[in-house]
Amino acid sequence: MKDLMLLKAIGGLDDGLLAEYERDTGNKRRLFHGVRWGAIAACLCLVIAAAFATPALLRGPGWVQPQPGGDHAVSDEPGHIAIPGSNPATPSSSPTAPGATATVERAEVFYNTAAAMVNSAPRQGFAIFAEELSQAGLNAVAPDMRLEWMELSGSAGFYGWGELAAVWLNISNAGWDGRVTVKLTPADKPIYGSPMLELEQEEPTATVINGTECYIYLYETETDVYLSAEFEREGVAYALSVAATAADAHHAKADLYDVMSCYAATKRAPELDSITAVHSDEWRNDPLTLAEAREDADFGPYLPRELPQGFSEESILRFRGNGEDYLSSVWTYGYESLRWKASYITAADLPRLTAAEDTHNYDLALYPIPRAQSVPAELREVVDNPIFSIDELTMDVISARARYVSDDAGDTDGYRMRFSVRYGDVVVEISSKGVSPDWVYRQLMGIAP
Repeated sequence: MKDLMLLKAIGGLDDGLLAEYERDTGNKRRLFHGVRWGAIAACLCLVIAAAFATPALLRGPGWVQPQPGGDHAVSDEPGHIAIPGSNPATPSSSPTAPGATATVERAEVFYNTAAAMVNSAPRQGFAIFAEELSQAGLNAVAPDMRLEWMELSGSAGFYGWGELAAVWLNISNAGWDGRVTVKLTPADKPIYGSPMLELEQEEPTATVINGTECYIYLYETETDVYLSAEFEREGVAYALSVAATAADAHHAKADLYDVMSCYAATKRAPELDSITAVHSDEWRNDPLTLAEAREDADFGPYLPRELPQGFSEESILRFRGNGEDYLSSVWTYGYESLRWKASYITAADLPRLTAAEDTHNYDLALYPIPRAQSVPAELREVVDNPIFSIDELTMDVISARARYVSDDAGDTDGYRMRFSVRYGDVVVEISSKGVSPDWVYRQLMGIAP
């Protein structure tokens, strides 16, 4: 199981859009207005689908095999949707237990039409990983009323420390090859995403389904239709999406409404608290004390033996996730700083390996400022942060990386350095300001893992 970059793929609203939505604090819908269909399928479902391609089927009580070529509730006109095991002649506006007599009355649908789809830059990102939902997990978050066409598969996304971020259900309809994606999150912890809709209406209008206000959005092109919906019920925020060709628009509208109806009529709220990560132990995001960091089995021996005079600890973090595994320490003294990071060498590091004799790869005296103009394009990566073998490290090598700066307004005088040193399969990266090259050399040579 590897991470999926969803707190960067699941980005968020930019600050301007967020402020606009939060001005009207009386409208709770605005707190999770943002997750939308097309790009959600691209930026969320794609990474999840890559992790597991075979959908699991969930068949609730009263499940009925769909008839070949059958159609269901494709009209936008008010009517009734029969729940498996129910008597269609008995309308009901209240939630009904699985298998009991019930119908969900179809309300008049108002679509908030969109003039355009607008991408918003992420406001913040979160590192999360996804795991396929087990049968028990599907049962915990699916509506307890389901129609005969519904085939369910799903996954859960977790923050790096194992806390649930969101659940995604894919509700498929083999009758027309469609799929409604449902994202469920705790209503007090919604995940904002992109793209945003640029609505033609000044204010979104709700369709009321079984007493629940649902906001339904429609964006059409000459060839395609995109639908999304959102509502909140019993502490859970729902964001639904479906895309279809223009010819299948009536199917997409019917499926989206059916899914909302089932959730709005269900008696049991999705049990998000029951969804837990299986592999959360593979992730770490632990702040440590210096004593705890020195005891780290992987990278503790690669920390400096002492600190520069006057420096104090700002942060020490042990992180594993997003394809990264490192111990990072930051110490400061006024404007001066020292960042010391130990990690395992990766394939991405190999182009930065350099021999001490290849001075063109690292000697800053060869490249006057601005280096964007003086450093050849093919050397920029290695010149920016070369990796030396500890066997070839000398004071001359470190001095070639040390740039002395004085009289910087609002800053400190002293040396600036950035480079890395390889100890077997571990790389130590140093980024410093105001620390002497001699001190750095002594600490690096004193490491004995």
